Amino acid sequence: MPRPWGATALLLLLAMASMQGVVGQANGPDFYKISTKEEIKQSAKDLAWHVMTLYPGNKTGSEVGIFPGPPSEHKGPYHWWQAGAVWGAMIDYWHYTGDDTYNTLVSDGIIAQIGEDQDFEPRRHRASLGNDDQGFWGMTAMLAAEN
Repeated sequence: MPRPWGATALLLLLAMASMQGVVGQANGPDFYKISTKEEIKQSAKDLAWHVMTLYPGNKTGSEVGIFPGPPSEHKGPYHWWQAGAVWGAMIDYWHYTGDDTYNTLVSDGIIAQIGEDQDFEPRRHRASLGNDDQGFWGMTAMLAAEN
């Protein structure tokens, strides 16, 4: 059942915009409009596109499901948990807008990070993650299952 538009949709926009550098790429303070349902959908679409430009996806040398990082290894500005948060926002984006453009990419990303024991604790990230990190991925998995 579709959720009502309003504060939740605005929170989705804020979450997506919080990805480092996305807001700075906008064309000024009036770039994202949120007065009508159609404006919210268009702003969400623009933000989703900007966020996905930060994701290397299946490029050679990149890890499926995460954004470049972590900063401690000088591989990029993002931590493992942030990808889980982004995929959750992208699931909300699809749910609110009906735009399934990124669904396969999001599904592949989530599945790639489930880990060997299917507990969102992949060995390659185990040394640097905590329960809160796993929590982002777990909530994203629940969001995907519910939608």
